[in-house]
Amino acid sequence: MVHTRAQTKKMLHASISRFNDDLFTEILLRLPAASIFRFKSVSKHWRLLLSQKYFTQRMLIKLSCEPKVLKLDN
Repeated sequence: MVHTRAQTKKMLHASISRFNDDLFTEILLRLPAASIFRFKSVSKHWRLLLSQKYFTQRMLIKLSCEPKVLKLDN
């Protein structure tokens, strides 16, 4: 299949955009959950990324694997 220059440019832009979204997702998964949920109000794109099933499943896995720390007040 032969693509026109415009089609090739559009496909390249889509793959770069997808890479950026994947990288952004990985960065967000390293932040505390409280911060992440506040980020939903930053932009429509961020809200979309943070609401995707893939992200929420990864976040739940991360939260379930984190050690639970009990803080005792003296």
